[in-house]
This record gives sequence, structure tokens and C-alpha cells, in this order.
Amino acid sequence: MHSTTQDLPGAGGSGAVGRLRAALATIRAGVEEALATPTTWVEVGELGALIGELEAEKARTDALTLAWVRQAEAGDIGKTTGAATAAGGCAARSGCRRPRPPPPSAWPGTWTVRSP
Repeated sequence: MHSTTQDLPGAGGSGAVGRLRAALATIRAGVEEALATPTTWVEVGELGALIGELEAEKARTDALTLAWVRQAEAGDIGKTTGAATAAGGCAARSGCRRPRPPPPSAWPGTWTVRSP
């Protein structure tokens, strides 16, 4: 769902920023709810379906991130952050560093399927 209301070019986009922050807050609340919900008694098939849905949403958030990075680079983010790339500028601005996920062999509860 999206709004048909648009900010005027050069108007600062405060309305758009507010809508984007609200969307991020909704995502954050949903993730917090999912993390707080125990999955101990969820059937394996259902869990598999949920994992598929989660992977699809992760792909969509990755696409959104790339779109925002592309826009930031088009706006020459380096002038405001001193970073060579938008990704570096965003990390510098937010103070976050995206950690690398552990390899699958380090995931708790993983198993290996072997052929006979």
C-alpha cells in the first residue's frame, strides 16, 4: 500500500520522511513480535512456509535498501558525510556496521542430510 500524495521537488520531503519512518517503525514492531513469539510448537511444514515468507520479505527489504543507496549516491552523499559511497556514508551517519552472518555450519540446531 502506498500513498498517492507526493512531496514537491525541492520541498525537503518532510512528509515522505515521516511516512518512511512510520513504515520502518511498523517493520520493526513486526520483527519484534516475531522474535518474541515462541515457535516450539509450530509444525515443521508451517515453519518452512514461514521461513519462505520471511526470505521473500528480506529480499524486498534488500531491494528497498539498494534503491535508497542508489538515490543517496545520485544525490552525492559524499559531500555531506565525506564517505566514498552511500553505504559508507549511511554507516558513518548511523554509527552502525552490518555484521557478517555466521556460516550455516555455525547455526544452532542445524543438521546435515546425507544420502544413503
